[in-house]
Amino acid sequence: EITRVVLTGGPARLKQQLDDGTPMSAAANKIDYDVNNEVVVFTGKVNLQQPRGTVTSERVVYNMRTGQMNSGGEGSGGVKMRILPKSSKPAAGKPADRPRSGG
Repeated sequence: EITRVVLTGGPARLKQQLDDGTPMSAAANKIDYDVNNEVVVFTGKVNLQQPRGTVTSERVVYNMRTGQMNSGGEGSGGVKMRILPKSSKPAAGKPADRPRSGG
């Protein structure tokens, strides 16, 4: 049974569908995936992409069970996050705003 996967490359790539169905794709110089704990450590030119946004850094620890991300450690540099707004669908039972005619 596989318990750990280590990917290296220029960059290494990982695509995963999370338990809630959300797709996640990542690229980094090194990806160290602890399969049993569902924790992935990305190092070197990290770029994580999900439908709601992106994260770029030199080091990111991502818990795939909880969705929690941590960045930091020696030489981690800065973190850049881009979070997209949720889609603007009208609330259930509430009509969408429409322009009113004057007069």
